[in-house]
Amino acid sequence: MRNISSATLNALLRDDIFTRLEYGVFYVKNDDDATIERSTFLLKYWFTTLKQDVQIWWEAGANQGKGGMATDKGVTVYLLVLKEVISSLLRTKYHSLTALSTQELGELLQPYASRISRHLTTFSDVDRQAFRDHCRTKRGLTQQVEIFQELLRKEGLLSL
Repeated sequence: MRNISSATLNALLRDDIFTRLEYGVFYVKNDDDATIERSTFLLKYWFTTLKQDVQIWWEAGANQGKGGMATDKGVTVYLLVLKEVISSLLRTKYHSLTALSTQELGELLQPYASRISRHLTTFSDVDRQAFRDHCRTKRGLTQQVEIFQELLRKEGLLSL
């Protein structure tokens, strides 16, 4: 064991024995334009599906009393949920999602966004205001993400 040098250890690192660089789900290797197209498509698909059942609430933007879903904080919640959905899929069902076409990945994410959208239809004006108020703090953002995660878990869509 005396003959192991830093060069030997570095050689091991290059062979993915200890570490491995993997690109994210939205990334298209060696093609920046395709990465932008994939990212744009997937984010539009996610948000179009999310707002499908609550279009009026979405279009209200940040209007006091009627808005809140399409505020920067609301959008942050939905992006954090998307991140958790992707992480769950990678942990439990797929080793990699980068091999899926953009359309296939969008269709894979669709049931999650649809379920959240249906849940949002149950919100009264009071619930909508509470959502908006909760999203004003970091803790509130985290709680809203956890609420949506729990909803998806109960539906059998999301795993721990």
